[in-house]
Amino acid sequence: MLEYNSFYQVLVTLSTVVMSIGGVLLGMSVTGMSFSFVMTGLGIVALAGIVVKNGIVLIDTYNEYNREQGVEPIKAMLITTAQRVRPVLLTATVTALGVIPMAINIEFDFIRREIVLGGLAGAWFTHLSAALVSGLFISTALTLIMVPVMVVAPTVLWRQIKWVGHQFGRLRSAVASPFRRRPQAAVPAGFDGMAIEIPEGADGARRYMVSPDAGLKGGNNTTSPRPEAAE
Repeated sequence: MLEYNSFYQVLVTLSTVVMSIGGVLLGMSVTGMSFSFVMTGLGIVALAGIVVKNGIVLIDTYNEYNREQGVEPIKAMLITTAQRVRPVLLTATVTALGVIPMAINIEFDFIRREIVLGGLAGAWFTHLSAALVSGLFISTALTLIMVPVMVVAPTVLWRQIKWVGHQFGRLRSAVASPFRRRPQAAVPAGFDGMAIEIPEGADGARRYMVSPDAGLKGGNNTTSPRPEAAE
C-alpha cells in the first residue's frame, strides 16, 4: 500500500497468490500427487513470494510510466509488459529448473560421486518441489496475462461507460428534437412590434419618437427635446 498508494493495485498484487494456488492444484491433479498439508503448504508459501514479486515488478514499472511520465494507461502497460516479460520469465524458469531434481526425487552425492533415484531423503521434498514447479509455470503465465488486464481494466471500463452515456445523450437529443420549441421569427421594429412608416420628408439627421397612439412622430413640433431619450 505504501508503494502503490492504491487499494486496487494491492488487491491485484495479492490476486497472484490465488493464481499460484490454482497452479499448484492443477499441477497436482495432472500428476496425480496427493496434497501434503506441511510440505505442499510450504511450497505454496514459497511460491507466493515469487509470484507476488513478479506482480510488484509489473505494477511498479507501470506506475512509473503512467504516473510519473504521464503515458496513457494502455500504452504504459504495453511498454511495461514488453520490458518486464524477460526478467519475469527468467526468474520463473531458473527457479523451476532448480527444483526439478527434487520434484522427480533425484539426489546428487558429490562426495561419493553417485546419483541416487528415489532416495529416502529426497522423498521429504517431493511435494514441496512439485508444488513449486507446477505453480511457477502456470502462475507466471497467468500473471503476465491477468495482472496487465486487471490493472488497466478500470480505465477501459470507464471509457466504455462514458461512450455509452454519450450515445444515450445523442439518442435522447434525437428523440426530443421534434418536441422542442422553435425560435420565433423576428418582428418588425417599433413599439411593441408595431410596424412603422417613415414619412417621405423625414430628416435623417434628426431623431424621432415612437408613440403607441400616433406611431412615429416627427417634424419641427414633435422632435424630442432630449435627444438621448428619443429613439
